[in-house]
Amino acid sequence: MTGMIDVLWLPGTFNRHGEGVSDHFAKHLDPNTFRFQYVDYPADYGVRMSYAQSARAGGRNLLDAALASPNPVIIGGYSQGAAAATTLARALARPGKIIGCVVIADPFRHKDSPTVNANPGGYGVGGGRGVDAIPLLQVAAWGDPITSLPAGNFLRTAADFSEFMSFDVVSWAWSIAEKVVEGKMQPWWKWSNRRDWIDAGRWLGGFITDGRHTDAYIREGLTQLLAAAVHREFV
Repeated sequence: MTGMIDVLWLPGTFNRHGEGVSDHFAKHLDPNTFRFQYVDYPADYGVRMSYAQSARAGGRNLLDAALASPNPVIIGGYSQGAAAATTLARALARPGKIIGCVVIADPFRHKDSPTVNANPGGYGVGGGRGVDAIPLLQVAAWGDPITSLPAGNFLRTAADFSEFMSFDVVSWAWSIAEKVVEGKMQPWWKWSNRRDWIDAGRWLGGFITDGRHTDAYIREGLTQLLAAAVHREFV
């Protein structure tokens, strides 16, 4: 493909204007081919609005930015931004100028969805879903509970309960009740998942103290690997 390609990007939670992982990925894109731009969105998680509301706003802003671009567009993001980007990608019936989706640490990574790096196993803490309409490139670090969590980890219930977390406790409670009634809670407690139970605490430590959701992507070269894959796929 010739000409400039816009890479429209949503950063992670509580980082509306970018953060280390996203910046490191952007730094390794060829600026003569790719114009990297952050797209502003709430990037919130229960402070001003729920995670679900924030991610939906991110998807809307990403689509608006794509439609306004004069160039072919790659949509993407990191963490919550990745969730919003893949949600938008799944909704595209006719991609048009959106030629691909590129994400880091997607909380909804499908267990069978290929990764640019060696597949670390597991799948997103929020569940798994694929992207079919456009090419998807992604990286997922081993030990990152946001994107490579084993099926039998109790953190899945934490994600299910906190997705709609807000100061509007009544609405939050109704949202959880709706998920329960519709059978959308992730059953990590199933006996078939019992081998994963013992390591649940270790995965939480990977998130809180070991940098598996943050520093690992830079330290292990995954952002650079993803940038190289983007160049191979779209140039």
